[in-house]
Amino acid sequence: MWKAILQMVAMVRQTARRLIVFVVGVTVVLFGIVMIVLPGPGTLIILLGLVILSSEFVWATWLLKKSRLEAALKKAQAMAGKIYSGNSAEPPSQSSSSSPSSPPVLPTPLPPVLPPSECQK
Repeated sequence: MWKAILQMVAMVRQTARRLIVFVVGVTVVLFGIVMIVLPGPGTLIILLGLVILSSEFVWATWLLKKSRLEAALKKAQAMAGKIYSGNSAEPPSQSSSSSPSSPPVLPTPLPPVLPPSECQK
């Protein structure tokens, strides 16, 4: 009998913890959404809310991983200079003008770093 009562108490604790994490996480995400419109770090607050939610929910972990992958992809595209308008990864179509498009401007590579022994010569 005591074993059943202890199991029930553990189940109630787990459910209460999940409920508290859910309410706090969703509240933080909603504040982040509000901060997108109002001044404040909206994206960071939304990510913080997802971190809180991912401590108990698998779907929040999936959303957090997906957002990290998308951010890394956007960063890589920005570094490569391949961000185009719209959602497609293809460059925008050329207009009807017959002028050829200019090639993309690549960043100038940095000179190689010399070891300290080479710099003293």
